[in-house]
Amino acid sequence: MSVPDVTANQLNFANVKRQSVAAVSRRIKSAPTNGATQNCGGQLRFSIGGNQPRSYGNLEECYIKFKVTNNDGTAVKFDSGSAFSLIQGIDVLTAGSTLSSIKAYNVCMALLMDSNTSVEHLSNVGHNLYGAAADGFRAQGAEIAAGASRTVCLPWLLNGPVASTPQRYWYLGGVDDLMLVIDLEEAKTAFIGNTGLVNSNIVISDAELVFSTITLDADAQAMIEQSVGGVFRVMCNDYQHASATLASGVSALTAPLGFSRSSLERVLITHRNSANINDATQCSLANRSTADITSYNLSIAGQQFPARAITVDANGSEAIAEALVANHSLKSVQNSMNLLNSKQGEAGFFGAFTLANGTLSTADVSGLEVGSAFYAVELEQMSGVSDRIFSGVDTRGKTVLYEGQYNTAPAAMTVDFFASSTVSYTLDLNGSRTWIATV
Repeated sequence: MSVPDVTANQLNFANVKRQSVAAVSRRIKSAPTNGATQNCGGQLRFSIGGNQPRSYGNLEECYIKFKVTNNDGTAVKFDSGSAFSLIQGIDVLTAGSTLSSIKAYNVCMALLMDSNTSVEHLSNVGHNLYGAAADGFRAQGAEIAAGASRTVCLPWLLNGPVASTPQRYWYLGGVDDLMLVIDLEEAKTAFIGNTGLVNSNIVISDAELVFSTITLDADAQAMIEQSVGGVFRVMCNDYQHASATLASGVSALTAPLGFSRSSLERVLITHRNSANINDATQCSLANRSTADITSYNLSIAGQQFPARAITVDANGSEAIAEALVANHSLKSVQNSMNLLNSKQGEAGFFGAFTLANGTLSTADVSGLEVGSAFYAVELEQMSGVSDRIFSGVDTRGKTVLYEGQYNTAPAAMTVDFFASSTVSYTLDLNGSRTWIATV
């Protein structure tokens, strides 16, 4: 019997920190390959170089830095409470193949920030880091005055290669570069400003992809390659997007989602008034309505998930409970859901999560007219162990449907769906020597 088996770890004096293998760490700043200056509606393209034997990228600690200049003539504010509003989508490519792709990235980020960040975080770190409002208001971010600029740093999130579980470095010894393609949002959607706001009036410049690499010595690399047989495999959490339109006045929506994954683990659902989405005088991204929903579920190959549809009552209590279940935080008293449109020193609007049709009546963004509703379906069969095993539903070759019931939809709504799943990425040094995705 060993000491660790019969004593507390505080008595296991044989368990000490060990020196790492010989390695050199470097901080990398990569400029866009398609030009240093872009406008809203354009793209930022970055390349993470391959053909670097013995080198690994720490993509978990990667961020995108750029300067935003407002040449509109009137002040603008970031929609959805941060500069993430500028990112419409991110694709990760290599050797002509797509490793990860998520559209409506800014909508998903607004939802996830509302369900995981507090007013205190937004008004402190968030304000300086990524342009959140100084008062922590979730729906409207920092202001950029006419002719002024603001530099922001956005942590790279959601795409599979930056969300390994358990955490792994990304081996850069393949023969192909890793390409990051960022689609920039339309100005009228990314900002709250005046009706004449156009893409050319917002300039994105001085962009950089910032991350670190480590390079091992030859002996350490040989040891790693021998241990894995020359095949590097990384399991990652990845997001996908689908959308549908809910017509005004209807009472039901059945929408095909097209999510084909070996382990589909949760689906997040939002409704936004379609008329607000491309309007600079409205909250386009974070103004989420209930659309008078009464119940919802998924159908996968004819089987309903969950077996009993989730009902949405006047207070949204069951919907919030299921969202917390999907977030694995139902019993956490430290959960930082920010659903009340609170600001520093203000209580917020307690009806935000149950607002049927969030639409601004004036140019002033009122918390009383901004909804925060969202819905979730948990699909992991063994919840709470996703750091060790994946146990989602296999949807490959199966029809995945959303089934929602409504009293009467108060307006035409854009319904967004975000699927979280486990994806396997493999680099075979004995074969193609390029990363491939297995979903």
